[in-house]
Amino acid sequence: MEIDLEQAAEIVKNGGVGAFPTETVYGLGAHPFHEASLERIFAIKGREKGSPLSLHISSLGDLFKFAQDIPKEANKLIQKFWPGPLAIIVPASSLVPPQALSQEQTVSFRYPDCGLFLEFARLVGTPLAGTSANKSGSLSPICAQDVEAEVGGELDFLIDGGTTKYRLESTIVDLTTRPFSILREGVISKEELEGRTGFSFQLSGVCSKSLSLILIEGSEDFFQSTLEGLSLGKGEIALSSCPLRVPYLHLKEDVDEDELFRVLSSLKKEGYSRIYLRNIWLETSRIYFRLKIRAEKIIKTEEGRWSDENTNR
Repeated sequence: MEIDLEQAAEIVKNGGVGAFPTETVYGLGAHPFHEASLERIFAIKGREKGSPLSLHISSLGDLFKFAQDIPKEANKLIQKFWPGPLAIIVPASSLVPPQALSQEQTVSFRYPDCGLFLEFARLVGTPLAGTSANKSGSLSPICAQDVEAEVGGELDFLIDGGTTKYRLESTIVDLTTRPFSILREGVISKEELEGRTGFSFQLSGVCSKSLSLILIEGSEDFFQSTLEGLSLGKGEIALSSCPLRVPYLHLKEDVDEDELFRVLSSLKKEGYSRIYLRNIWLETSRIYFRLKIRAEKIIKTEEGRWSDENTNR
């Protein structure tokens, strides 16, 4: 689904829906003034209408056009963190489409620190209304292969920007409350927000953490002995199609790609901090690529010896 930025921008202007990279995760977006396109986003993602889309902007001018009554404290957040992995919620202007409005008539803005996105949005000439490019309840996409696996067949274009920089969702702060609320703690922590601004923040939402995945390559016996040697602790679990003598969740031998990633997403939401998985897939497969770029470490046998291979995290 290779496409250049000018082609993708024209598709958006004509009412198309597609996916684009940011520094956090891939986004699924469309022109904010094409109502049918915005409805398609909800349908593709399987998202409830009560969860508004965000506006992804490419200049501060966009913020002042689509927002109003912006609190003065926003200036310091903008100076310290934009462009970057921070979304801010402020009162919306009359230009914001209903699909991006909350019940309180507020809107969330993202100003990604991603050159490819910024060039794309400037070619479109307007913010992109969107959300993460995955099905609801699944892991957020951090590479084009994730997007293809989740929603690729339903898109008009996909801009491939490689693996995202942070591989984690942005932090969302609501500036319409006092104290300011953190609705999702992602790349930027509560401590960093407070330390760099001097403002107080209340953590009222979820804490999004990276998926700590350990891939183990080798025989079932090697998998078993490796896990026993690692002494799994609280918050750690293995996925296995064969019985283990350590805490594990049974995985079907013929588990498909979609089901595996749903399981990983479910375990992440349940609070597991580390997941161990034996690799049974070809190194040339898409599923192996998707797992490898998420892996904190790959443990494998090499001429009968154990070998720890750190990924490029």
